Amino acid sequence: MIDIEEVRALVRPDGSDFEVVGVDGGTLRLALKVEDASCAECVMPRPVLEEMALAILRRSAPEVQRVVIDDPREP
Repeated sequence: MIDIEEVRALVRPDGSDFEVVGVDGGTLRLALKVEDASCAECVMPRPVLEEMALAILRRSAPEVQRVVIDDPREP
């Protein structure tokens, strides 16, 4: 099981959260939850979040080679 608590800390201050959607090979898919966000536009853009999440996760889960975030703010 991949621990995403440190990744969740990236968005929680803005009232958002991440949910694990699944793992496929070395790809971890996360869903960004902004329903209760006090400032959804304050959350970093998806590409930045993906890069930061990957950097964080590689320290504890080197098997993660890619992070894909489903962002409801994008069409």
